[in-house]
Amino acid sequence: MGSYGAFKEEAKRLAGILRNDPVLWAQYLQKPIKGAIMQKFEMGVQVEDLITGLKGTVTGYVKYITGCNQYLISPRRGDSGNKAEWIDESRLKQTKGKKVVINTPFGINGPDLEAPIR
Repeated sequence: MGSYGAFKEEAKRLAGILRNDPVLWAQYLQKPIKGAIMQKFEMGVQVEDLITGLKGTVTGYVKYITGCNQYLISPRRGDSGNKAEWIDESRLKQTKGKKVVINTPFGINGPDLEAPIR
């Protein structure tokens, strides 16, 4: 691993290159940061599937090793049979609507009770 000084110099060099080339800058911004989970949509926002027209709230997110990011879209009761669906990120657009926020007991997030075993 290099020193902080070498890192700083490389960052300056890279910034100079990117500043002069908007195409490279755009490509660089899309480059994922190692170990980071980069989501296009926040949990609780309203989205619409550009193909099927399904509208709903983002209630889940998954990032696969293959690079396929999907969101679980939960429609309002009565819409689309009230069935949540996993949809590819590229098919979704954010729509206007109030963001849904769920307050969990004592501010604890995570798994609930274990699922029943049949």
